Amino acid sequence: MSKIAETYIHLDLNPSLEDLSVLREYLNSQAREFSSGKFNSEVSIEIEFQSGSIKINVYVIGLLLTIDLVSRYGSFRSGIDYIIEDSKLFSKNILEELISDSDIPGDRIIRMERRLGVPGQIHRLIESFERLKQSDLNKRELNEKLQEIRNEIDTISKQIDTEQERNSITTELINEITGSFPKFTEMRSRLSNRTRDSSTTRSTPSSKEGGLLPHQELAVLRREDEIEPDFQINTKKLRRKIR
Repeated sequence: MSKIAETYIHLDLNPSLEDLSVLREYLNSQAREFSSGKFNSEVSIEIEFQSGSIKINVYVIGLLLTIDLVSRYGSFRSGIDYIIEDSKLFSKNILEELISDSDIPGDRIIRMERRLGVPGQIHRLIESFERLKQSDLNKRELNEKLQEIRNEIDTISKQIDTEQERNSITTELINEITGSFPKFTEMRSRLSNRTRDSSTTRSTPSSKEGGLLPHQELAVLRREDEIEPDFQINTKKLRRKIR
């Protein structure tokens, strides 16, 4: 399991606990609706209240298996590209619907982001393969790039929870790069050894480290102080959308 998509919203709001509760239910409902049919996955929501503002992360957590990507989209690369497009659409729907349904004014929006999770990192790594194929590097320079690729594959591997999924993705990435540079026959074994070593020392990420435990459906953190609510979210409209 890994992060397939993430929507980040930072709002300059100090809502009531009741408003936060409705907002949580609304986001959970909308996220499940928008992700159904696109991702064979779970939806997790994290809402943090901090210093008079709220930070919202809506995650799509799912499996990225090479065999599924190839069977559904024709190739590994095409599968990653399609998932990224679906991730962008997912975040777009979440952001647009939330602003429309909650009546939150524009000046209360601090930041909104569409984050592409592990598929985005894989896409960037594949693009680096393509740039490397077009370059004219000597063996020393190529080995330096190989080290960077090792580190990137290691980083991606650590964000994938299941061994089957991790092996599937890392093997495909190794095939991509070694297939492009067949004369460097040692590259495959060096990459494979590094990936295998990193998987044995891997630990499950916590939400504080930027990851999300697979079973973590929801976390709502609110600072307990004497700040009074300063904005009334249109909970009537939100409730009508909760399914």
